[in-house]
Amino acid sequence: LKDNPLLAKQFLPSIQEVRKDGGASHCFKGLLGTGIKQLERVYLDRCIIMPQPQCPAYCRFCFRKFYEHSQTGGMSETEMRAAIDYIGRDQRIWEVLVTGGEPVMDKRRLRFLLAGLREIPQVQTIRIACRSIVTAPDLIDDSLIELLTEYQDLENGRSIEVASHCNHAEELSSESVATLVRLRLAGIHVYNQAVLMRGINCDAAILEALFRKLRSHGVECYNLFFAGPVLGLQHIRPTLQEALALKSALRRRLSGRANPHLIVTTRLGKVELG
Repeated sequence: LKDNPLLAKQFLPSIQEVRKDGGASHCFKGLLGTGIKQLERVYLDRCIIMPQPQCPAYCRFCFRKFYEHSQTGGMSETEMRAAIDYIGRDQRIWEVLVTGGEPVMDKRRLRFLLAGLREIPQVQTIRIACRSIVTAPDLIDDSLIELLTEYQDLENGRSIEVASHCNHAEELSSESVATLVRLRLAGIHVYNQAVLMRGINCDAAILEALFRKLRSHGVECYNLFFAGPVLGLQHIRPTLQEALALKSALRRRLSGRANPHLIVTTRLGKVELG
């Protein structure tokens, strides 16, 4: 972080965060109530499980960073079983995102969830959100990759996917790249989601370098998020006009396969802007 102030801005608090700027501490809590701790639902056909709130790094832009301060611990096995049973009762749910916090920090909870979800016939795709690929790549060790491949069965349409979160090409250290390659060689599909932030990556050349590097290592460039209205973060949110102009520039610089969707997240779900 000392060598790259752009990357440091993602993690180091700023005095500008104390400004009352209209943001919220819980921006996108799921609209469809489940009545179960850490099980959220916005869409009818998929849901989110957050087994534990801790993360190796607390990104300033993260709309879930306030969860750490509002909970004493992660889900118990009883609570995880209740979430699994809820999903099993609803035939419409075929995709589950396991996020957090950082779910790979607790392999015991992750294994419990994967085993339980694989008991449900209609759950085809399980996605694991993983910021640690760039912040703590040592967490994605051989035992984790073995765990993911154990619960993947592509022949029968039951896939495991990993959602990486990288916002700048310089976050992709040699260790991070090696981790991405190991996941891909193990047959795990990896897609990246980035957040657009003023003063960090709100630049066509910076984003082009990021998406080219991800694409070259077999990572799908999936979403580029317009930063959410997180409390205290208005100073790094670009305008919609800036975001749309960048997306237009990326279309001229990159192939369609290297061009992510420009997305704004709302309480009603994701809205594609371009």
